[in-house]
Amino acid sequence: MKVSVLVPVYNSEDTIYNCIRSIMKQTYQDFEIIVANDGSTDLTESRLEKYKKHFANKLHVYHCDHQGVAATRNTLLKYATGDYIMFVDADDMISENILEVMVNKLEHYQSDVVICGNDFNGVFGLKNTVEKEMIPSRREVMKYLLKDTKVRNFSWGKLYRKSIWEGIYFPLGELFEDVSTVHKVLIKSKKTVIIPDILYHYNVQSKGSITHSLRTEILPYMIQSFESQARNILEFDPTLEKEVKRMLTRNKLIALLSLVRHMDFDGKVLHAIMKKENIQLTVNKN
Repeated sequence: MKVSVLVPVYNSEDTIYNCIRSIMKQTYQDFEIIVANDGSTDLTESRLEKYKKHFANKLHVYHCDHQGVAATRNTLLKYATGDYIMFVDADDMISENILEVMVNKLEHYQSDVVICGNDFNGVFGLKNTVEKEMIPSRREVMKYLLKDTKVRNFSWGKLYRKSIWEGIYFPLGELFEDVSTVHKVLIKSKKTVIIPDILYHYNVQSKGSITHSLRTEILPYMIQSFESQARNILEFDPTLEKEVKRMLTRNKLIALLSLVRHMDFDGKVLHAIMKKENIQLTVNKN
């Protein structure tokens, strides 16, 4: 079954080759790489054109006006022709057997999503994985997601059956688009498999990563995205209210610590983080 590996790109001249090269080394060969260049202003575009000639049988490149990563991910979903899809960020790399392992697991269990472990390039010994293979219920998947352990709030590190994305899109203009979107796919998934294999390599030193530095001006957007996620999860399962409140409190503390770290106590940002409504979510429990 064909896999579409989807790579959103913006100003990634220093990392994009290693990313594409790690995909091209796959032991599983029925795949395509689709890259959407979100109006890069560095040498990314010229380098992609060079790589496209070299990897002509696998690599497809689309150049777009700069619209943000959410629009770029939606473009990738539109052009994907595979039965399965996998997102890879342009500054990350994947193991050469990731597609083989995850396709085999997805087909063996007839699941909709397979999630692998990841490490963090640049931080020795730091990993996110499980001890053994798991097939959790959808409620358990949401509990892991809310804790941001075993199941992360990122689109990467997962192999999806493409059909499960039908009707789901990344919200335009949002900075934390994964937080607002990935949980919807996982709620829709009838079966999700989590494997212990560490197959995705996240580049924590990338300057282009939002999570690398939580700047003061993006903190309200972070809180809004997690609130949106919380409402959707509670609509799916109101009994997760305790876990949802813990998640919101944790992210509010992360935001406050970021303000302290930057010594930037912007009044509007502080209000957006501290406002009482952040943890008072009204859900129809009937």
